[in-house]
Amino acid sequence: MGKKALTVKEEVKTSSEKEYPLQWIKGIGPKRAEALAKAGLASAEDILMHFPRRYIDARTLVAIADLHDHLWRSVAVRGSVVEVKHHQYRRPHRTEITIRDKSGSTLKMVYFAYADYVAKQYERDDDLLVIGYVGFFRGEAQIVHPELVEKLTEGTELSEGRMLPVYPMNEALRSAGINQTQLRKILTHILDSSEFATAAEENLPASLLKEHHLIDRQRAARELHFPSSPELLHQARERMKYEELFFLQLRYGVERLRRVALAHPGIKFDITPLTKALEASTEPESLTERVRASLPFTLTKAQRQVLAEIAGDMAKIKSHIPMHRLLQGDVGSGKTVVAMLAMLVAVENGYQCALMAPTEVLAKQHFTTITTLLKGHPVDVSLLIGGQAKKLRTEILADLRSGRTNIIVGTHALIEDNVQFDKLGLVVADEQHKFGVAQRKALLDKYEKEPPDVLVMSATPIPRTLAMTLYQDLDVSTIDELPSGRKQIKTRTIFPKDQRALFKEVRDVVGRGEQVYIVYPQLEKSASADVKTAVAAYEVFAEKIYPDLRVGLVHGKLPSDEKHEVMRKFRQHELDILVATIVIEVGIDVPNATMMIIANAERFGLAQLHQLRGRVGRGGKQSECVLIPSAKLEPKEDATVSSEDLAAREVALEKLRVMESTTDGFEISKADLAMRGPGDFLGTQQSGSIKLMVADIVADEAILQAAAEDVKTVLSKDPQLRNPEHMQTRQAFLQSTQEDSYLGVA
Repeated sequence: MGKKALTVKEEVKTSSEKEYPLQWIKGIGPKRAEALAKAGLASAEDILMHFPRRYIDARTLVAIADLHDHLWRSVAVRGSVVEVKHHQYRRPHRTEITIRDKSGSTLKMVYFAYADYVAKQYERDDDLLVIGYVGFFRGEAQIVHPELVEKLTEGTELSEGRMLPVYPMNEALRSAGINQTQLRKILTHILDSSEFATAAEENLPASLLKEHHLIDRQRAARELHFPSSPELLHQARERMKYEELFFLQLRYGVERLRRVALAHPGIKFDITPLTKALEASTEPESLTERVRASLPFTLTKAQRQVLAEIAGDMAKIKSHIPMHRLLQGDVGSGKTVVAMLAMLVAVENGYQCALMAPTEVLAKQHFTTITTLLKGHPVDVSLLIGGQAKKLRTEILADLRSGRTNIIVGTHALIEDNVQFDKLGLVVADEQHKFGVAQRKALLDKYEKEPPDVLVMSATPIPRTLAMTLYQDLDVSTIDELPSGRKQIKTRTIFPKDQRALFKEVRDVVGRGEQVYIVYPQLEKSASADVKTAVAAYEVFAEKIYPDLRVGLVHGKLPSDEKHEVMRKFRQHELDILVATIVIEVGIDVPNATMMIIANAERFGLAQLHQLRGRVGRGGKQSECVLIPSAKLEPKEDATVSSEDLAAREVALEKLRVMESTTDGFEISKADLAMRGPGDFLGTQQSGSIKLMVADIVADEAILQAAAEDVKTVLSKDPQLRNPEHMQTRQAFLQSTQEDSYLGVA
């Protein structure tokens, strides 16, 4: 994030060759500089910030004799080549390189791809460092397609106490012939060059370095690449983690300042009806109070707290800008009721409300829930989804334009140009990560002069600090409490070979008068033989396994009316078993369903698995979720499986272990975020530019929180970072954002 001393020059030389700044550093030259630039390492600072992904030293090596204790795990092994065999006449072609370490035991490295090439790379007595997932074949340890193989040419490279950095490599570096050894030499030259001091210039205020006991940037860079000790490496990582998270929060903080400065004033609602409703007076007067009194349950403390936060935004108590709030809560925590009460505030103030859902099934479920809760109250609620008759749709749109409709529930159809409101006051978007900022903006842009308040809901809850980082354009409210009486859903994993016993359990569940979901990840036949489709499975269950039971099928490609009819039958217990795809992921509420079976479970994301599990346990009965992974994930010791496949297998099984260990949506979301990273977790519409080299926004939540508080304090005192202590931070920030206007609006 520091001031860049070197940038790629684009001017064309008389020799028609580009000049790259790194080419002037010893040991690099024009060709390597060009290759590094193509790999995204165009300057000295780029390379300094290309930190190792792991470190190997003598203490972390595993003896080959002990590999059985590390089955299907990634290990680092050192040994000398004793044999290279290239089986060019056998099918499949393969090369086997056998190494022996000091324990006297041997390990085979097996290559099927590029076997001819690999056979020429190693000779007897080569000293190798090998990293990969270990397996056994016919009792012999092997690593198929290792993650890393490096020839050790210096006797001191892996000596006691020395930590050898292992860098992330990409195709551009590999194709240029730049390996780990060469990258280390390049780093050494940069650390010794005159450019190092500028490239690693300090960018944090001295007061924060002192407060958090952080080492300076130059020392941190040296220790991260070539650690003097594990202790100093830890200090260096802590410093760079804080730096990354500080600048991440600084960007969001400045964006928030700019948004507030440029925002049109929002609607100032009278929140008296909601305030009185939360007090639960004995003689309800307003619409909101009467609806609150008629609810068939008591609001939880958490629901009341978030309603108070929402009310403050709607009344514009702290800020004149429209509400832009995230309401997050676990599956079944009661977010829809909170949203409905907030909408009633807008209705009592003479405004209309829109509730957007990502699917027709969820939109219809919301419509059913809200109309049921508002039955007998003077609120006009309409549903707008695809496939409706033209006459009905015309009537709905006319009622919306005239103001007769108070609340409209729908899908993305609400964003269409022909949908016009008389007086829109509040927009609620459910499962907000599936909409994205752009789709919300499309609706709000229609009403720029009197912008409505926005409440977005998510059933993928994460700790507050993380939520404020990932959803930086939103304030955050969290329902961290489930209604009383809910029983914890039991979760277990069984492999396909053991599922016969499960079929009998399904009969037992149905025999008790309860219902079962069986979910598959996709509808149409895949090239992968292990993926069973929902349609094929339905036929097997309905015709062979449970011909005497009532089995239904629902998937996303069914016509809308058929889909809703199947769901109606299941809700009204006209079906015992529902075979489905993820169309039932959210919004389905059948209290009598007590068993959820998820086939090929590893193919779902953690958040999806948690959502699916949340379809059961909605009544007072004990419920269960059974995860069935693909057959290829079953433990088989004698199998030739590559390091890449073993790594994927471990990630898949870890996902299922998380599901077995907890039903807490916050913990599941943290694990999901840790496994996938913020970009995949949020989707491209939401992720922005969260790119961290050292920090982990899940594991380093405490540092993230400290950085967030520090940024808040700094910007409150010096919003444009003009104070002398903040000038280096300002320069680094502007260099990284490449947008001068960021600090020109405060």
